[in-house]
Amino acid sequence: MWRLYFILIVIRYAKPNINMDYIKYYKEIKDKLKKFSDVVYYEPMSNSEILEIEKRIGRTIKPLYSEYLSTFGMTQDVFDELQTSINLFLKNFDFINNSLMDYLPISSDIDDEEKIFLINNNDLQDDFVYYVKVDSNDKIGKIRKRKHFHQIIEESISNRATASANCKPLSKKLNIKLVNQR
Repeated sequence: MWRLYFILIVIRYAKPNINMDYIKYYKEIKDKLKKFSDVVYYEPMSNSEILEIEKRIGRTIKPLYSEYLSTFGMTQDVFDELQTSINLFLKNFDFINNSLMDYLPISSDIDDEEKIFLINNNDLQDDFVYYVKVDSNDKIGKIRKRKHFHQIIEESISNRATASANCKPLSKKLNIKLVNQR
């Protein structure tokens, strides 16, 4: 077991050049989010937390998602389609692991049917988010493409900007002058 942990540490810190693009991209996203700092929340994960998850699932998380986690974490309210928790991630991982071994669950949605959103963890070039529907008998449906990972991020920021623009103070919307009352 210690060997697996050592291998994960080596892989985590011996990052290929592909990570540099994600580091730069997520830094740019953080810069875009600064203007919403009073209405957004995210908790970046430490390398040790990511390593602990990798140790638990027995595989390295690809740079697309590991850099996302180290920048924004799982606990966040910025990217609606990417919200999860460590417990839900592990629960969904355990559920899909036997039938979808190449994939990692990144989020889930429960409406009429439960959907689990996934990334292909084995293909470093694949930046799509996929989903599967899970029926009431816990049968996993066909895997389907959703969107590119970066599209979800960009759409979330765009939605945040639109919502922020529509949430001007009431006094400006109604063209009311506020007067200090003594």
